[in-house]
Amino acid sequence: MKVSVGTKNPVKMRAVKNIFAQVYDKVDVLMTNVESAVPAQPIGHEVITGARHRGERAFALLKDADFGVGIESGLFDFCGVLLDVQICRSLMAASILLEPPLDSATQR
Repeated sequence: MKVSVGTKNPVKMRAVKNIFAQVYDKVDVLMTNVESAVPAQPIGHEVITGARHRGERAFALLKDADFGVGIESGLFDFCGVLLDVQICRSLMAASILLEPPLDSATQR
């Protein structure tokens, strides 16, 4: 499984690797340097836009990637209080079949 992450931040890269390793046996996570197209300190919807741009650009940059992931940090105003949030956007190649299948103990 090859995952292209739109960041040069090793903490974000490790987070993506940890999550994918819980689902797939072999995961190759590659950092790609992409722009988010939002200000250095995104606020509100800019955080979502930044994650989307990073994920899409990372996916497009690595042609044989199975997934593209973008993570953007920023601020949201909630009732006058600024919250520091992380937004993650992932894209999946059309040819991917998610494995492993759910077993009867985990199906609902």
